[in-house]
Amino acid sequence: YLQTDIKHISMIQIEILSKLEYTTNNIKDSINKTCSSSDEFLADDFNWPINDMLYLEVIEEKINDKNIRNYLVNNLSNLGGNSVKSIIKRILYKLFTDNLLSNFSMTGKKGKKKFSKLNLCSVIFDAVKNQKKGKHVDQ
Repeated sequence: YLQTDIKHISMIQIEILSKLEYTTNNIKDSINKTCSSSDEFLADDFNWPINDMLYLEVIEEKINDKNIRNYLVNNLSNLGGNSVKSIIKRILYKLFTDNLLSNFSMTGKKGKKKFSKLNLCSVIFDAVKNQKKGKHVDQ
């Protein structure tokens, strides 16, 4: 009886993995079609805020494209704020759900993932720097 349960659970896990791979591939294909169908990429073509790790991985991959990265930096730098803290807060609120961010810490302490290793982390820093160039921002 126990072996039957284990086999059943194993089959369910294989089915779930297959569905996850299918979903991931569909998301990647959808983003590739969106980005290749026009010369100018719009940051709003992504579904913000990011709410799961699979979609985060897809976006991280897309940010490797210099044009997409630059457009995203410029778009995020327009969100505004009175201080560096408020600018970063607005950017984080636009990009991520609280639930997703709860899996990260800046340096990866307490068993969490390192936020500092994400491409989006450097995009955020560049967006803040871009905004500071345009006007005075209190720290």
